[in-house]
This record gives sequence, structure tokens and C-alpha cells, in this order.
Amino acid sequence: MVGRIGDTPIIVCAVSATGKGESIIRATVARDVAEKMEYKGLSLKDAAAYTIEECTPRGTAGLIAV
Repeated sequence: MVGRIGDTPIIVCAVSATGKGESIIRATVARDVAEKMEYKGLSLKDAAAYTIEECTPRGTAGLIAV
């Protein structure tokens, strides 16, 4: 699709992450949530909590997932 830059569209879902500078981009938080749901079978709530708690330095990231 012309104009798409590094994101993967998934029907009926969304994960948006925010954090300090470009480090949040390098941390790939949104992708990690989706992967934990797909490959580990975690619920959205559990995947989001695990990703924020285990994969980012405390207090440096946040996300909204639907």
C-alpha cells in the first residue's frame, strides 16, 4: 500500500504507545503486545501489562490497546 511506513494494519484492533523520545520506537511496545497475544495466547490486558512491566524501564512508557 503506497504511503505506509512500518506499521501493520490489523482489522478491528489498535495498540498505540507513547514514551520518552525515540526509545519508545526502538522498544517496539505496540508490536510486542500483539505478538504476545498471537504467539503466547495472552489476553489483551495480560499482554499489555506484561509488555509495560517487563519490557520497558519503569515509568518510561504507556499504551492504549483496543
